[in-house]
Amino acid sequence: MSEVSFDGINRLIIAGTGTTALDVASMYSRWKEWVATSDNSKFLPAFSVVGGDPTIEGQYMTSYFFLENGWKIRPYEGNHVLNVSGIVLSRDGQSPFVTTLGNYNVSIRSIVPVRTETVIMGGSMISPEDLLDFDDGIEPSMTMRQALQIMLAVLAGKTSITGQHPTIMKFRDTTDTKDRATFEVEGSDRVNAEFNKD
Repeated sequence: MSEVSFDGINRLIIAGTGTTALDVASMYSRWKEWVATSDNSKFLPAFSVVGGDPTIEGQYMTSYFFLENGWKIRPYEGNHVLNVSGIVLSRDGQSPFVTTLGNYNVSIRSIVPVRTETVIMGGSMISPEDLLDFDDGIEPSMTMRQALQIMLAVLAGKTSITGQHPTIMKFRDTTDTKDRATFEVEGSDRVNAEFNKD
């Protein structure tokens, strides 16, 4: 559970002394409990949330927590790294965090969940896997997967250089099973390029 307190008058969510980790979902739950206590419901709401809905069995949409009405998060007074788990944004488009009252060095490290989202193109849903093989995804007649394979070969594959005028440079795939790119070079100019997209 996040160690935080709430200052409704100044619209601040204040991390407790020594708190170096905040979980945004837990902080949201603590705020809901705080609102239900005493007369705290008189203050403008601190949060809204989008997402969290079930998609398929055992999976949920990523939750995005928005700080509303000028509410901000203030780290505790001390030099530290604050690890924030979850996605927290400020509705005003500014940082959701304010500086400490004292002159302290605070770094904020955001730890966001990795989720697979579906892309909708032309009214059809396309998964990330399908997106890699989308026709003409990078250039005419080249998918994103093919382009990435060629780039990886040039950046990390084995290289062979033969001849002098012109020089032939070949780049192998990372498993060393095939040539992915062959360049014909004269001086510093590439005069011909062939790519193996299979």
